[in-house]
Amino acid sequence: LPNNSAPYTSIIVFVVRRDNPKRVADWSDLIRDGVAVVAADPKTSGGARWSYLAAWAYARRSSGNDAATRAFMQRLYAHTTSLDVSVRGSRERFVSGEGDVLLSWENEAQVLSQSSEYEIVRPSLTIRAEPAIALIDAHTQNPDVRSGAEAYLRFLYTLEGQTIIARNYYRPFDASVIASNASRFPGVPFVTIGDAFLSWQDAYAVHFRDGGVFDQIRGKP
Repeated sequence: LPNNSAPYTSIIVFVVRRDNPKRVADWSDLIRDGVAVVAADPKTSGGARWSYLAAWAYARRSSGNDAATRAFMQRLYAHTTSLDVSVRGSRERFVSGEGDVLLSWENEAQVLSQSSEYEIVRPSLTIRAEPAIALIDAHTQNPDVRSGAEAYLRFLYTLEGQTIIARNYYRPFDASVIASNASRFPGVPFVTIGDAFLSWQDAYAVHFRDGGVFDQIRGKP
């Protein structure tokens, strides 16, 4: 399917409390003294991996070398209050009052920001999250089930499907839908998984496998 089988995208942003009391504007602010970050564990959460990779891309571009990038990442995760197994868990902790900044997908941040208690901060560099869709052969042996599943996946790329996607704060690919929802999706510099990490397979092998970079910066063998 088009766009690497992703009918929409999102980006990684920050959610802060009303009036942004810690004055958080960018990734570098997350490692300041007194700033507590709420995040999930990238070893167990796919959504948390996007946040980790966004932070890495920022630090790598800012520092220009891997040693300084690792040092930044170590400080960032030292500022996390704890690491949940899922993004949902970290969001619930933040809403319950823990921490100053929540690392979040933009669509979920948009929902939270409907409350006056929260605000969205878009950093100077982020990553474009690309949730892929797929048809699972083992689950679509019945011809009627398969035709319905195929129709649904195709629908996501139609004008109507893209409009529904935008309404739910995901970033659509259709140019006309993006234009009509420009206020929801301000432009933010971003990298893609291919730009900064070659592929998901490469990113996983380097950063998230047992003994990979994430384990190393967390002091785990």
